[in-house]
Amino acid sequence: MAFAVYWQDHGGKTDTCSFITLDGLTVPGRFLLGNGIAYRSGIRTSKTTERPFIFQQITEAEASGSSSEASSRDAGMVTLRIKKVNRVSTRPPDPHLALSTSKQSMLRPGDHRVGFGDEVPSFEQLGYTWMVRPFEPGSTAKTPSTYVTFVFRYRSREFLRTQGIIPENEPSPVSTPSPQASSSAHAGAPNRRIASAPVTSPGYATSPPPFITPAPSPTISSGPASPASSSTGRPSSSRSSSKSSLYGSGHRMPTADTRRTVSMRPTRTGSPGQRKTETGKTPLQPQTKGINNNRPDVNND
Repeated sequence: MAFAVYWQDHGGKTDTCSFITLDGLTVPGRFLLGNGIAYRSGIRTSKTTERPFIFQQITEAEASGSSSEASSRDAGMVTLRIKKVNRVSTRPPDPHLALSTSKQSMLRPGDHRVGFGDEVPSFEQLGYTWMVRPFEPGSTAKTPSTYVTFVFRYRSREFLRTQGIIPENEPSPVSTPSPQASSSAHAGAPNRRIASAPVTSPGYATSPPPFITPAPSPTISSGPASPASSSTGRPSSSRSSSKSSLYGSGHRMPTADTRRTVSMRPTRTGSPGQRKTETGKTPLQPQTKGINNNRPDVNND
């Protein structure tokens, strides 16, 4: 796989030169004159041709060769060094670099390294380059010092697995829709996504209690209460009716789920199936004085 190294000067207004190191092998970079973008995608073999940078695997024959300490230390690294310089004068370009693979040996067959592809045409090389001196005023160094270094480390997927960086059974990177998008796009299809269900009290598994549904609360009659069941299949409750009257008279619904703290059992007096009401009073009217603000079904406004 071919690759290129790009870098950019965001208007520093200072001349720079660069050098690229591939697995320990240094190749020429480019000059940037205080602004712009430069790149290097191969190494020159003539004035009009170059061999592109590529990633390739080590063969059995290459793995059996000896490797130097420097190559072992720099293996798997692409390094870009940038130096601030002052241009002095022009000079002829450097001779073309003789390519060698002796510094690119790695650990074992199948590992990856930086290599060079087949020769391809390139733009014509300029007939000159520049002599430079250090940018720092008063510097007595013969060569400019490195201003900034960028190190790019590359590894094969097999190496990352052996080092525990990626899971052993990691699936191939395939783009899949998110569960939310899939659920909304296919609302009629069965939902196979595993998710945590909300906790509900026994008896509310199929339908919620009346006071949290979007439907209106049932109207409270002025006569004796009927022993009929509520819409959830549970007996009607004087406390539930009190809630309906209380919330229907302008009080806000409680924001917290109070199903675990409010009893829904009806209070019965007399014979089974009948409730006792006082004559001349509407049952379960909301209180206007002495409301207990510590009750879980009352909000403080």
